[in-house]
Amino acid sequence: MNGLKGRTVTAAIPPGADLVGHLNQAAAKHTLAPWVAALLGVAGAATLPWGIGVWLAAVPIVWWLALYDRRNRTVAVHYELGDEAERWYGQLTEAVRQLKLGHHLWRIDTAGFAESPSASAGTGIDTTLPRQPIHVSTRPEYPLVSNLRVPTFSCGTHTLSLLPDRVLARAHNTFSDATYDLLTVSARKLRFTEQETLPDSAQIVDHTWLYTNKDGSPDRRRRDNQELPIVEYGLVEIKSKSGARWCMLLTDTSTADQIVELLSDAPRDVSRTHH
Repeated sequence: MNGLKGRTVTAAIPPGADLVGHLNQAAAKHTLAPWVAALLGVAGAATLPWGIGVWLAAVPIVWWLALYDRRNRTVAVHYELGDEAERWYGQLTEAVRQLKLGHHLWRIDTAGFAESPSASAGTGIDTTLPRQPIHVSTRPEYPLVSNLRVPTFSCGTHTLSLLPDRVLARAHNTFSDATYDLLTVSARKLRFTEQETLPDSAQIVDHTWLYTNKDGSPDRRRRDNQELPIVEYGLVEIKSKSGARWCMLLTDTSTADQIVELLSDAPRDVSRTHH
């Protein structure tokens, strides 16, 4: 497990402190380095050729301010896990790490999710949904640092981090959280008509056509009609009692089931301590 040694941090969050409050405060802080860099860049351009000296002097100044900004906006949290919690969190971290090995993940927009033949009438597409690729990591998402590896799903400006005692969600620069006992998690298999590049790890279960007749046969009137693979993906849904919701589509259905099982069986003897 990774320690905090060698990291540039201010202070760790003490026991019982409001982690989300500290993260929101850190995210709201303004950075100095970009503004100073822009100011010195303009000053150097306006005083050429002597401005070259301004630019050279600006390098260490901006570098030091960048380090200061990072220190000022970093929140450190230290966990001490019992044997059961450490074993559980290790299994969860390893399951998420496996998703990086040749598997594909997407976050889906539940508002645009449709799963019915009528949703795509006249086509062979039986499931449609807006989706965006997810980046999987086991490193804490800045501004959070920790003594543990933290399974993290990132999608644009949204992240979902699985901490030992809670799920931490970020939307743009706003954080929220929920303990595992306040979550409802589920996984199921979903038949999906893949119209994009077919992942190597996808399991093909059938085929259809872009345009079909009522009996499912290809519409021969369409010259651009093409055969499409129907694949079986895993659909994972994580929902809090407050209404927050994350839905993920995974090519690895077995790992999807494993992650949901682990999240449903999260231990309760996890504590944060002052570092």
